Amino acid sequence: MLLQGLLIKDPRRRLGSMGGIKEILGHPWVRKLKPADIINKTVSTPIQIDLLTFNINEEEVEEGGEIFDHKFADEDDDFSNEF
Repeated sequence: MLLQGLLIKDPRRRLGSMGGIKEILGHPWVRKLKPADIINKTVSTPIQIDLLTFNINEEEVEEGGEIFDHKFADEDDDFSNEF
């Protein structure tokens, strides 16, 4: 809900538009954080991802590459004049 409030397109309805930083700091998610942790950027994320063991489905990656190659390997298309 915090991000949704901050990302509202209409600036008049966006979180913080009425009460400024106090309105944002009063949000339930932010309220439980220490201001010093926010300033020092030491707030940890609720989900920790180990990028070295992150599970990537290699079949999906290969399939996406094949679709890309097929879509742009048309010999009828001449893009040389575009660049």
